[in-house]
Amino acid sequence: MESYIIEVQELWKSFNGKPVLKNINLKIETGKINVIMGRSGCGKSVLVKHIVGVMKPDKGKIIFEGVDITQLKPSEKLSYIKNIGFLFQNSALFDWLTVEENIVFPLFEVQNIKDRKILKEKLDWILDIIGLKGHEKKYPAELSGGMQKRTALARAIIHNPKVVILDEPTSGIDPATSSVIEDLILDIKEKMKLTFIVITHDIKGAIRLADKIIFMKDGEIIWQGLPEEIKYSENEEIKIFLKRLEFEPK
Repeated sequence: MESYIIEVQELWKSFNGKPVLKNINLKIETGKINVIMGRSGCGKSVLVKHIVGVMKPDKGKIIFEGVDITQLKPSEKLSYIKNIGFLFQNSALFDWLTVEENIVFPLFEVQNIKDRKILKEKLDWILDIIGLKGHEKKYPAELSGGMQKRTALARAIIHNPKVVILDEPTSGIDPATSSVIEDLILDIKEKMKLTFIVITHDIKGAIRLADKIIFMKDGEIIWQGLPEEIKYSENEEIKIFLKRLEFEPK
């Protein structure tokens, strides 16, 4: 039986009178990789900012485990955000901190964990999962793009959040490294039983990663379903994305 950790209900958002989200209805499946796709400017990032709680809709609800987060007080919203892990498109690592300092930052600064033994235990645990053993004393500038992505992913999941949001997790890295990062995401999903929301415009990566694909255009959801089903869509916007697969090497 399917369960949903987040439900978006009739969500609307406008900026300067221009609708950016139009009657969004969406269910995020628990323990699954939910991929949100579409061109730049289609509303993907704005939708995710509402789910995180940093934007308030004009109308509609976002239900997280039975609670409408759009009605939370600021102090309550902070508690909610602790349930979310976030990997930014450009990794957004702190240049002046080492790999290990970047990774434990949410524990130390957000969760206020000061016990060095606990921090070390959690760090060792996540370094094993992510494959960063031996790199913890390096600085971001000393890392490849793929290693920076691993570090940012470790930081996003070290506090064991209920939902992890990945913004273009394979952007800026070569295809071989992208495949490694995708393997890592799939492995983490199985090991940690986390729910993922992935924002991407990469149709190949979406089909490989997703348990469910949500496709957006001009602030609306125009299609959602299983990755194997999207290949047979007759929607013209989706066909444009699918054409990219025709040019991929076999």
